[in-house]
Amino acid sequence: MLAPCLISLPLILAGAGGSSESNEATPWAEAPESYALISVSGSGPFDPDGQWITAVRSAGLQGLIVHFPYSTGGPEGAELGEWEKVCASKGLPLGLSFGERPSRERLEELLKSCQALFCVSLPAQIECLVEEVALEVLVGELMPMALGLGMTPGDEPHYLDGNDMPIASGRPPNESVFSLDAIRAWPLARGQRVEDGWVAAYDQSVGQGRHVRLDLELDAVGRLRPDDLDLLTRCGVAMRQIYGTNRVTGSGASASSEDSDAHHLASACLDGDVGSYWTPAPGTRRAFLEFTLPRERIIDRVLLRAPLGVPEPDVAVDVHLKIHGVWREVKKTTGIGRCRILSVEPAPATALRVILDGGDQRPSLAACELYASPPRVTIDASETVFLGAARVALESNYPGAQVRYTLDGKAVTAESLLYRMPFVVDQTCVLKAVAFATDGSTPISSHQHFVHYTPETLRKPEFAGPTELGAGLVQSDSDLPMSSWSGFLLVPRDGIYAFFKPESGRTRLFIGDGDLFGSTSRMGEVGLKAGWHALHLTCPAPVDPAELQLAWRGPGLAKGVLPQGNLGHRVGKDRR
Repeated sequence: MLAPCLISLPLILAGAGGSSESNEATPWAEAPESYALISVSGSGPFDPDGQWITAVRSAGLQGLIVHFPYSTGGPEGAELGEWEKVCASKGLPLGLSFGERPSRERLEELLKSCQALFCVSLPAQIECLVEEVALEVLVGELMPMALGLGMTPGDEPHYLDGNDMPIASGRPPNESVFSLDAIRAWPLARGQRVEDGWVAAYDQSVGQGRHVRLDLELDAVGRLRPDDLDLLTRCGVAMRQIYGTNRVTGSGASASSEDSDAHHLASACLDGDVGSYWTPAPGTRRAFLEFTLPRERIIDRVLLRAPLGVPEPDVAVDVHLKIHGVWREVKKTTGIGRCRILSVEPAPATALRVILDGGDQRPSLAACELYASPPRVTIDASETVFLGAARVALESNYPGAQVRYTLDGKAVTAESLLYRMPFVVDQTCVLKAVAFATDGSTPISSHQHFVHYTPETLRKPEFAGPTELGAGLVQSDSDLPMSSWSGFLLVPRDGIYAFFKPESGRTRLFIGDGDLFGSTSRMGEVGLKAGWHALHLTCPAPVDPAELQLAWRGPGLAKGVLPQGNLGHRVGKDRR
């Protein structure tokens, strides 16, 4: 279990600015917006084969915090220092976090080996206030440099003087923390993928001016698990599909009022320089900016940034899109911080207008960016595993998109079947569908595997009729962190049965040789004949199957917890 968010006494380095009522003006204003935290203990291998760095970068995270839960254990200072250089060469700033207060000698060893950490977090222990302050002073003495952020992969690492970018201390008070299991359990809308849970978590944290931390767990040999690596990669792909292309690039910028300073023109919102920003002429409290796009584009996200370290918590924001030649209001809100992501209904726009009312203050804006989810198709099917037939409807998230599909598993092309109305599937097949958008946006393919059963092809039981079985399942092994259980499931009548994955995202269920959950599915269905079917279950140790509250649904059975009386195991020599 990873430690909760840590706190520490404020750390003010020599040359750093004074305190501010807003944490936006602290060093955290320049720290990464998204980062991973990996807990390291013991003397095992440190980042074997560079797996941690590769995984964090593939997920699109901007930084990495190494957490030492205990005052002893972890890498030697020299090893950490060499690894920090590797991280910097990959554009990945590094931070340190401690669950227990380290000795002065241990902290000094680690810090002397490093060149540029973006944060050092020490646990608060008020009963030892003098020693606590001494450790924080040590951090200030030994870490006078902070990594210049905003690097891209392939850039040479560069450093800024600590007076310009003081190191951050503790945890930001506006930090959202997630685990991969929490992402797997994220409530999704119809047609969404598991990785879309990470996009939602990002939008709701970074998009609201918060920092987001993703806690990653290691196995017994210090490696990330294969299913976690797969999910991290897919999360990174999903993020790049949305935020990889800023649709305002190449736009013209104008404003109803501009300051005479060349650094404060409307074009400053598009130059990518956090040091420049737009603000209207002195005395102006309400003004607007307009951005004319190079061509019509679908827009569903508007990203706004206030000048670095100078949030606009009270500014009123009114967003309009020019759709088919007509200005339409799409969003009203209040407040802009280091990042504000406004979700709007997807619309084909040729221009954007942002109206800012600062009340008693001059408003300002450092950046305006436009994004959109890629074109996709939602497959709405009455059933995906069925007896008889299933009704299927297709819907695109892009207005005006042309939806085409195939039923033989082949890739969709511009010549594939054109969707016009709902249709019926009455055989086993793989449906693939693509939405071709009017603005030429690159689509992602949606697919659904349909399984058709007849009464004769339902999976046959291992045995039927009265049988002497022991109650419940038996544990076949106890290797941490997962345990395996085997036995039999009693199916009361012929038909299609659905099984629902418990909240623990790592549970796997096999009936016969069929894997019902896979690594990402939340529900699996199978056609079964009445009788006893072989069942194999893997779940996080030391959880007992009865504690999982495994749910099922079937003919004449509403969704509910699978009764333990329907589980059994053989006893004696042929025990499974």
